Amino acid sequence: RYFINDAFYSDNGPVFLFIGGEGELSSDWVKEGAWIRYAEEHHALCIAVEHRFYGKSQPTGDLTMESLQYLSSKQALNDLRWFIQYMNSDYNMKYGIDENTKWIAFGGSYSGNLAAWLRLKSPDLVHGAVASSAPILAKVDFSDYFRVVAESIRTYSSKCINVTSQAIDKVNELIQGGTREQQVLDDKLHLCEPIQNFVNNSKYLSTLYVAITDNFAGAVQYDLSTRIGSICNVLTTKEGGEPIDRLSTVARSDGGCLDFNYNKTIANRQWIYQTCTEFGYFQSSSAHPSFFGHGFPVEYYIGMCSDIFGQQFTADYITSQVDNTNRYYGGLDINVTNVVFVHGSIDPWHALGLTKTRNPKAPVIYIKGTSHCEDMGDINVTPEMEAVRRKISKYIKKWLLN
Repeated sequence: RYFINDAFYSDNGPVFLFIGGEGELSSDWVKEGAWIRYAEEHHALCIAVEHRFYGKSQPTGDLTMESLQYLSSKQALNDLRWFIQYMNSDYNMKYGIDENTKWIAFGGSYSGNLAAWLRLKSPDLVHGAVASSAPILAKVDFSDYFRVVAESIRTYSSKCINVTSQAIDKVNELIQGGTREQQVLDDKLHLCEPIQNFVNNSKYLSTLYVAITDNFAGAVQYDLSTRIGSICNVLTTKEGGEPIDRLSTVARSDGGCLDFNYNKTIANRQWIYQTCTEFGYFQSSSAHPSFFGHGFPVEYYIGMCSDIFGQQFTADYITSQVDNTNRYYGGLDINVTNVVFVHGSIDPWHALGLTKTRNPKAPVIYIKGTSHCEDMGDINVTPEMEAVRRKISKYIKKWLLN
């Protein structure tokens, strides 16, 4: 499925291709965002293409293992290559585009990878790419994710992260206590189910720790200059009760009970499949030190792969698949030109991306104090971000002229 916006297009202009990632696209994607501003400036035709197996782009109609074998980044890149050739054919003379038309790819996060990799694998069709917050290094145990989360929160308030650590220690203490202590934990965290029913079930306990830390991850990854502050205001206000009480308020941002049902976490089957077969990206608690405890090790995620997709998904198998991904695309040693990589220092995903320019033909823009894919949107358009966007637009102009 694809969407087109020709509002800014002029004859013989370029085509800007926004690549869909691990979610559904809509027509809004060709109406909003920084890339639309670039399109207006460069008189480009805007096309957004949905990723196979996401949204309404369902090639088989189901998500069985037999069907999911056709879900991969390689298949997605082949789809895009075919699509560009199709659009360049005589069939699409409506826009006057042909094999001489210059295409620029855009994407953020996983789709930022795809933008860079499309330029890498199809330089004959794609003349440049803007890869925002792209974690181009596949890694099984992505423990650096929560290391960056903690560092970003500490930058805002060291007291905030210390209170968090104290509260996590209290959770550990109550879980390891007797029935009375576990009942206290039920009450403090407002758990949806009694913890004493699961004290010997490592999968449910790990899911509890993930549920506790989830809002911290979201606040940092999508900070937008407000969410970290909101969380830290709760955690550092003594009127909110003991540290564990304040932690509970943060973890239950919707005010309901805290759900740690392992079986309910197995959603977005397509993306989990891709992490198990290509990327890893498992955001574990394995880092030392860890201010969020060590309750969700990488083995938790490997076990999830096995539970969903079969016993063949062992640690060795997943590691070999991730190694294959890095060999195929190059990891951080990607050998590509006409790609600009953009990362924000707050965003945990920058730990798997390029944050310094290694190749002048593939420059890096590293923006201090910004979060995940922040350069792509129209929110928080600070003078610094405007300068970044002008720089990106200059790169695009250079690619189009060459």
